[in-house]
Amino acid sequence: MSNKEPYQQGTEGMWNRALYRSYGDQNYWRGGRELQPGQVSFSEGIVEPRHRAGKSFSSEEIEDMSDQQYRATITDAAFRQRGKPETAAIQGVQGAHSGLYGFLAEHIGDMSHRMGMPFSSQSPDREASYDRHYPLEKLHKTSRTVNHPYGFEREHEEQITENVDHHQADRAEYTQKLDTAGEAYSQAHEALPVYNAPMAKARDTA
Repeated sequence: MSNKEPYQQGTEGMWNRALYRSYGDQNYWRGGRELQPGQVSFSEGIVEPRHRAGKSFSSEEIEDMSDQQYRATITDAAFRQRGKPETAAIQGVQGAHSGLYGFLAEHIGDMSHRMGMPFSSQSPDREASYDRHYPLEKLHKTSRTVNHPYGFEREHEEQITENVDHHQADRAEYTQKLDTAGEAYSQAHEALPVYNAPMAKARDTA
């Protein structure tokens, strides 16, 4: 809930809408063809600088966006997962341990990307809709692994034992390294901007 007076919210909203409309509502798949000469896309001029600074848009700012601007915003948010969060999964968790834990870290994290990536949020075939196939593929893959009858925790512990024995490592040091990598992975995903309940759920799961 905003602490601002109604007139302040209204004035700020009008200013936001006027600012946002000065930028082009660029669809990802059109490659800027709909922009006017010299016009900067909304994503390049407004969204990317905000996200690069590690900041998110407020719910009020989201309400002031057009539908295409909102889609551009969640697309850029999705691309952010391919930076530090993805590195933390591949080089961090999987670098510390081979097994189901690393597999899940990669694909659970990928859900944050799949929810907003252009194929999902700006489908070239069905522009007005969202394509759920792409995030659902990751959801089903990870759900099957976690809920397998053999038991994820059981198999995870067995894989740790196998890796420790294979590398002749100290189990406490091995698990501490994995815990540290897992915490870095969680923190990297926690910093991702989210703009709807499914995106928040995906981030929190990671």
